[in-house]
Amino acid sequence: MSYNLFCRGGIEVKIAEISSRRPIAIFMLLTAVVFLGFISFQHLKLDLLPQIEYPYAVVITTYMGAGTEEVEELVTKPLEGYISSTPGVRRFTSMSMDSVSFILVEFDWNVKTSEAVGRLSRYVDLATRDLPEGANPVVVEFDPSLLPVYAFSTEDDYEDVVSKIKRLPEVASVEVMGKPEKIVEVILDQEKIKRFDVDPSLIETILSGNLVYPFGYVSDSEGNIYPVSVDGRFENIEDLKNTIVGFRGVKYQSLLQGKVPNILVPVRLRNIAEVNITNESVQGEVRVNGKKASLIAIYKRSGANTVKTVREIKRILRDSKINYIEAMNQAYYTERAIDNLLKNLLYG
Repeated sequence: MSYNLFCRGGIEVKIAEISSRRPIAIFMLLTAVVFLGFISFQHLKLDLLPQIEYPYAVVITTYMGAGTEEVEELVTKPLEGYISSTPGVRRFTSMSMDSVSFILVEFDWNVKTSEAVGRLSRYVDLATRDLPEGANPVVVEFDPSLLPVYAFSTEDDYEDVVSKIKRLPEVASVEVMGKPEKIVEVILDQEKIKRFDVDPSLIETILSGNLVYPFGYVSDSEGNIYPVSVDGRFENIEDLKNTIVGFRGVKYQSLLQGKVPNILVPVRLRNIAEVNITNESVQGEVRVNGKKASLIAIYKRSGANTVKTVREIKRILRDSKINYIEAMNQAYYTERAIDNLLKNLLYG
């Protein structure tokens, strides 16, 4: 079979004859087409198209009033057992928080998502018999475009890593969950407050913020008037412990009115209270795959290249040498989709 090429002027030229007479020219032409195609492919926006079916589902279970550990033991772990035995499930990542269990399920790439979600729903329904009363799991087919472009959990110090990730031009925001906040715990001793005769309202006023507090005025024997204030901008816990919270036997209103005795005996916070730095009990405590950890979720800017963004994030993580577990990676499916596209182009 031969193919004919019709040119202007009515001249008929056979492609096969041209190829045989000018093989070098044809080879150079094909090489140029392949090269230009490769260059164009390199500049394509590497992202998943909206019409592609995403192989994700999420199992959300509410168990109101339960703490993180209760949710982990009574809800998340039983569900994990059933999800792990569901056909077509590639992997899953679970997070337990107060009153909520969240399990993100990824299906195999060659599995039809709608069918996989149906099977998962049936297995989750079976799991409800092992869940406590009031725990209601819901399976939802999920769109990863609403999810972070990348997420990881770690038990290491991540402050420097998050700071570098935030500076990436492709990153819109970074959300940290399960981070215990350092708080200052002040335990007042009522007996000591009575012994030093300190006005409790004055203590509350001083500790209510990180400001400079006026205490009124004090005059000396020559009639000079001096303002009295306490700098409440604490730089460390020792500053807080040494903060003057009152004067022995002096009421707050008396200080404001300038009615003070000639000799003021300061009372410091350490004289009437225990002051300690502790970790706040985090309401949003997160357990990833059964372990208490901090979860860092990274969201990309609109129109940003998914693959490039994830590569930059992983480069920062690799250079930082922190131990982490990958919880979400949208670039994985983007690269798989492109690989499949290239294979279809090459092999048909």
